[in-house]
Amino acid sequence: MTQERRLRFWEKAAPTLRVAGAILLAAGMIHLYAEVVIFDARAFGARAALSLGDPRVAGFVAERITDEAIAQRRDLMAYRPLLVGTARTIVGSEPFRAGFRRAAQSAHAAVFSQGAERLALSVPDLGVLVRSALAHDPALAARVPASLRAGVSVGPSGRVAKALVQLVRLGHRFRRNAILAIGSGVLLLLLGIALPRDRRRALLNGGAALASVALVLFFLPPLARTALTASISSAELRPVVAGVWDAFTGGLRLWALVLAGIGIVLGSAASSYASH
Repeated sequence: MTQERRLRFWEKAAPTLRVAGAILLAAGMIHLYAEVVIFDARAFGARAALSLGDPRVAGFVAERITDEAIAQRRDLMAYRPLLVGTARTIVGSEPFRAGFRRAAQSAHAAVFSQGAERLALSVPDLGVLVRSALAHDPALAARVPASLRAGVSVGPSGRVAKALVQLVRLGHRFRRNAILAIGSGVLLLLLGIALPRDRRRALLNGGAALASVALVLFFLPPLARTALTASISSAELRPVVAGVWDAFTGGLRLWALVLAGIGIVLGSAASSYASH
């Protein structure tokens, strides 16, 4: 009788184990993705440079470069449209992206510093790049300061943005726990499949739980982006933040598809199990 009660207990607990395992597995994957893409300084710099391929981000950086050049040489105001177009070309160039990548990599430590309120990026040798791009107009090129160093300084604004920064910093402190979360999720999921008597149904439900969690994970980046941009008071920064967000989180949706694929495999295994 005791054995029978134990079996019934695990039968009732199995669905909870499967759901908890799927959620823990997805949470571990998010943490692992952050460790690979955000917590690593080189990967962080590479993603920051990748964001320059987004027109929203490129346009914003080009405007900042032009504004800095005009601030140093007021007589360049008449050439602002030309300078903006030139700056956009520079932003898309490999030398600028390489400098931006190194600047972001150097600023990586400040991102996860509890005392840092803003992230400042400054690309060196910018004046040389602008002058080189304006080589067709030597007179205008000579007006651009050779020491030009346009910086981009941003800080979290809005409750969602500040909460997100705190969450990322917290995740960085416990970044070594991603594998533990994934391993625990897999273990709970396997227990939820192995313990019930009806193994076929357990496999099918386990696959459905994984697929459901993967679906949430797939739509999480755009939903979080909407909440983040809506919380930012500056209308000018909203599309820029959206572009940077997409550059950093785009790969997570691929990971979600992989998780969904595992769920489909489990569902297929249930069909195969029934045929034996």
